[in-house]
Amino acid sequence: MRDNFYPATKRSLMLRVNGRCSNPICGKATSGPNSDKNKSVNIGKAAHICAASPGGPRYDPNMTSAERSDIDNGIWLCSVCADLVDKDVMLYTKELLRRWKKNAENIAWKNISHNKAKGYGKEVNGKLRLEIKFIEKLESIFSDNDVKYIIKEHDFRADYAKSWLEPLYDLLNSYKDIGPNFLDPKFTSCFKTLMENVCDLRRILAFGGGHSKKNSYMSDDHIWFCVDSEEDRVKCNDIARRIWYLYNELVDYYRDFLHQ
Repeated sequence: MRDNFYPATKRSLMLRVNGRCSNPICGKATSGPNSDKNKSVNIGKAAHICAASPGGPRYDPNMTSAERSDIDNGIWLCSVCADLVDKDVMLYTKELLRRWKKNAENIAWKNISHNKAKGYGKEVNGKLRLEIKFIEKLESIFSDNDVKYIIKEHDFRADYAKSWLEPLYDLLNSYKDIGPNFLDPKFTSCFKTLMENVCDLRRILAFGGGHSKKNSYMSDDHIWFCVDSEEDRVKCNDIARRIWYLYNELVDYYRDFLHQ
């Protein structure tokens, strides 16, 4: 049996945040006019912070039925964000959702009390939209098994397949397109350092070696190369470790931003 919210609770959750999604990266309005002048459209949801029934996201067996249906266990989100937070409970914890709710209500209060509000719409969404888009691209690239292997685990004293480097070229090209538009100084600094290291690794691997004599075969997927000098091999390993460290630092910063 689900411990659902009463209609009055849902309405209060919506009104307490000016009808906007409580996710600080989103903040979109969740209601508007219908083509029928007597009706309106609502794309918002009164979402449970801790699930309304066993097996649901963030379910807390220690809560009573009344606590699960209480307004303290609710947060107002757009339908997209409501689905999102339920699909990744490791990232979207109950503590995070409660911070979102508190911050959204503070912003709503500042709006109606004529103080300058911080957090919603263009101010946050516009400032970090590109950075977040690029973080998501980073996660996509670095989750590839070949990239993860060559950056995190490969010893450049061994041969490498040149095809493994293609995602790094893709990463550099993407950065050239949107990197100059980053606004957040920490993103800008860390991304710049990451890209410098990726450029250094690409340069050594592209120009500091030759075809492997041990793996002389070639195919469309793998053309085998080796780094010629011991000095360059050491450099490649050091650079790869720095790239992996910087990548994780950026992802952690992204996570911290979500939890603000």
